[in-house]
Amino acid sequence: MQDFKKLRVWHEAQTLAVRVYEVTEHFPKREHFGLSAQMRRSAISVGSNLAEGCGRNGPAEMSRFLQISIASACELISQLDVAGRLGLMSVIEGQDLTDIADHVRRMLINSRQMSSDAGVSVEGRTTYHVPPTGTRKTPLGGT
Repeated sequence: MQDFKKLRVWHEAQTLAVRVYEVTEHFPKREHFGLSAQMRRSAISVGSNLAEGCGRNGPAEMSRFLQISIASACELISQLDVAGRLGLMSVIEGQDLTDIADHVRRMLINSRQMSSDAGVSVEGRTTYHVPPTGTRKTPLGGT
């Protein structure tokens, strides 16, 4: 078992989920039970499955939950594309969220490859700060 709150990727996934909630808050009411709800579920699933995997015993179970987190991040990236094509969010918001989701996805993939023995080792190189809706992202750190 591993303390998921110490994992950088978990913190990044939580930031992603909060931003998805903030952006989808402005979607039309007709999307409340549609794309908005699905995007929220996908975003929440990324960090939740990582946390659940950390609570399980053994690398095989951890790897399985990492894979579910990766799949949820991929699902969210696809949903962000649809939301962008429908004009439900600005191009900048869509690109910012897609960048963060892809970054988290890559961190999870790297973690899964390194988790063969003792859980997850999470080393990321780029952290994204996504400012409030309608403004631009600022990369922090190197690439």
